Amino acid sequence: MRKKWFVTLALVLSLALVGLGLAWWTDQLTIAGTVGTGEVDVVFTGAFTDDDGTVNDPSIDPSDPLDPPTYDKNVAMKEAAISEDGKTLTCTITNGYPSYAPTTYFTITNTGTVPVRITAVTVTPPAGGEVEVTVPDLVGEVIDPEASLNGVCYQHVTEAAAENSSYTYTVTIDAIQWNAQPE
Repeated sequence: MRKKWFVTLALVLSLALVGLGLAWWTDQLTIAGTVGTGEVDVVFTGAFTDDDGTVNDPSIDPSDPLDPPTYDKNVAMKEAAISEDGKTLTCTITNGYPSYAPTTYFTITNTGTVPVRITAVTVTPPAGGEVEVTVPDLVGEVIDPEASLNGVCYQHVTEAAAENSSYTYTVTIDAIQWNAQPE
């Protein structure tokens, strides 16, 4: 029986020594990292029309009103304004008449830190069909950080326009990270 106790004691001491040896020969490695993500932010940074009473850019707006004039009477006016957050372009036609066709020029700027790809251009025209609005396709265009893209918006007042009316429509741009897949 004594021999049994002696073997058991030897085994326990052996295991204790192995544990002590492993404790001396083990180490732990911890990896800590920080990931900084970028920002996607696209805004309208400039907008003007070719019939707002001001020569805004002589290269594309050499003489205001309309050049060449749609008609020889200067009775209508078109204004463009950017919302405070830069996300919406609002255009207003005052004293428009059928076939009045001004143009709006705008600039979209990527104020974020990663390149973006335009996924949609949404135009919300007046509900009654008084104004037709066309924005040439910008979908798929990529804008690098701190870079800009110029766009144009064509309007046409239809025969449905009422006298003594103003018409307002909005344009918004949707963009995603340039290498992301649209949902």
